[in-house]
Amino acid sequence: MNLTGAAVRHESGSMTSLRTSLTKPVVTDQPACCCSATPMVTVLLFSRTVPEREAVDLLLCGHHYRASVATLDAAGAVVFDADGVVLVPDPWDSETAPLWW
Repeated sequence: MNLTGAAVRHESGSMTSLRTSLTKPVVTDQPACCCSATPMVTVLLFSRTVPEREAVDLLLCGHHYRASVATLDAAGAVVFDADGVVLVPDPWDSETAPLWW
């Protein structure tokens, strides 16, 4: 898993297609936080009102991730696939990538 913050581009397609085409589940013994399905992404949510508060992590199934991707992006969430590739925000878009990138 690539948690270094370095963006990784897959050869299989554009970043846009990678944001929604998930093929490998997250390795965990827990179900997704949203339902009983296998988690496909790990989401980190940061507090906007209390910056020193630790990030909250969520495990989402593919369906709930795809249904929530725009909202997660707007909320400033960082989403990783099972390999640690950042899906949200788009690390190749300098307008939306976080400053710590």
